Amino acid sequence: MSAQRLSNDNPHLVSLVVQSKKALQHGEQLCLRASQLSSASARNAVDVLALDARVKWLSDAVSEQLKVRNSMWVLNSPD
Repeated sequence: MSAQRLSNDNPHLVSLVVQSKKALQHGEQLCLRASQLSSASARNAVDVLALDARVKWLSDAVSEQLKVRNSMWVLNSPD
């Protein structure tokens, strides 16, 4: 059966095929965008975890320095 005969016999069928193709293309675009957003979100999560680790490392280092400084002050304070 040729496309011309199909379009003459069933114009509604042709319309449904065109709508289905458009819907499929739109769905593919949505999936691609969702995939891109998911990848970006994962990269951001990794960046946040790395930043959190740096902040914790710096906080621990400052805390340790303050403890050392405090213990030196106590040892050197006049009685």
